[in-house]
Amino acid sequence: MTASRSPLAGLAAMRRSTLYLLGLLSASSALSIIGLASALAAGIATVIGGTGGLATAVAIGLGSAVLRTVVVWAHRTVATRALIGAKERLRAELAERAIDDGGFSSGSLAVLATQGLDELDRYFTVFLPALVTA
Repeated sequence: MTASRSPLAGLAAMRRSTLYLLGLLSASSALSIIGLASALAAGIATVIGGTGGLATAVAIGLGSAVLRTVVVWAHRTVATRALIGAKERLRAELAERAIDDGGFSSGSLAVLATQGLDELDRYFTVFLPALVTA
């Protein structure tokens, strides 16, 4: 399998700062999940034990839920911006190659520059961020 056909090849299209930011957001997502689980466990223990502190567990749970919501939104926003940048670079390279080589029909170039590159949306916004998270 060559590097250009590898699923990891798309990571090279992303800037290093974007990859670091996606990694940081993934770590924040994990912390929010841990916070939710901790709040749930503390809340259950408080109710069963009859001790005070339910308000603290609820506050931690709500804070973790808000953090999770913000992280999911930021993750999608960063991935979408990376997609836009990658598509711009690919369209510029396609235009350069079409001008240099000139052996392509205008119809096939139009389809590739529009529909062909639009097919990369799910790859950049779903698959690559999940790959960084893993």
